[in-house]
Amino acid sequence: MDELQLFFLGTFQVLVDGVPVMSFESDKTRALLAYLAIESDRPHRRENLTGLFWPESSERNARKSLSQALYNLRHVISQDDDKGPLEMSSKEVFLPSQDRVQVDVVHFLKLTREVSSHTHSADWACRTCLENLSQVVDLFQGEFLAGLSLPDSADFEVWLRE
Repeated sequence: MDELQLFFLGTFQVLVDGVPVMSFESDKTRALLAYLAIESDRPHRRENLTGLFWPESSERNARKSLSQALYNLRHVISQDDDKGPLEMSSKEVFLPSQDRVQVDVVHFLKLTREVSSHTHSADWACRTCLENLSQVVDLFQGEFLAGLSLPDSADFEVWLRE
């Protein structure tokens, strides 16, 4: 599997082995990747994903749209013949946390949790916390998924703002 880097703080960006990926067929495909990467603690039922991203479509059309988006995702995030990091079945879709999948938001949240839970003997931060905070500043490139909006997917918009 190729190394996959996902940047969602600021402008959406995806790198596969350091090369930018630009061939996403739609904002919904980008949003689906972001959702699967951030919510990577569990598999997601296909009917839940269709309801989240295509709530106004018929069930049949929503399933078809999800299948097309997943096909596009699998193609663009795995540049070789490997299936890539996406795990799919007829019922579920999963993008598990892996060493070769790096997500800026996940790393940002990990660093901020470490700083907030680290106890200090003095009133100021230790060297480790200062280094972590420096990385947090470097990671933060702007608002989460800046410029990405799905006005026809109200539940996604709620998730995006949480």
